[in-house]
Amino acid sequence: MSKLIYHGGEHRVEVIGKDGKSLGKWIAYNDIDSKFAKDHYGNNRHLDNGYYTVSDKTKPYAHKPDANGPYGLHGIIRFNYPGHPGVGLHSGRANAENMPGAQHATHGCIRTTDEAMAEIIKVIANDPLITISVKGNNSHSAHKGKHKHHLHHRNLHKPSGHSDAHSSHAQTKSGHASRH
Repeated sequence: MSKLIYHGGEHRVEVIGKDGKSLGKWIAYNDIDSKFAKDHYGNNRHLDNGYYTVSDKTKPYAHKPDANGPYGLHGIIRFNYPGHPGVGLHSGRANAENMPGAQHATHGCIRTTDEAMAEIIKVIANDPLITISVKGNNSHSAHKGKHKHHLHHRNLHKPSGHSDAHSSHAQTKSGHASRH
């Protein structure tokens, strides 16, 4: 059975296959909206490190597919986080005005990209998920690097010789994305 690992300090989610080998690693964030955190998480703006049982083992819980919606194109893979039903891994808010894509704040979830969710779904269809492990997640890691990543993220396994200079988005000195 497969498992997910969220590496908070790296802002990455990884899927591990039943053979124990990494099958992919993608950009992801766990930045809980400050007002929501105050009302529901005692001001804690990140999930606690630990192991959590996955509820949606072979396919995500479906929501209306919308890259700009709260759950992205593929729904949510929920896991059992104590006291907070519905927490999970999803994409969404791809073109939000404030911190688009994976960097956009959530109500407790880990947000990644539609591309990552599509790949994870392929794996779990034949290799059910059992757990998600949250590692290296703390208040510092939840917020550091928020502005250093590009607006659109790809799977981190880039072909040899590929650089961000070849992508359709690049970072300017001011930290804003510009089209090439």
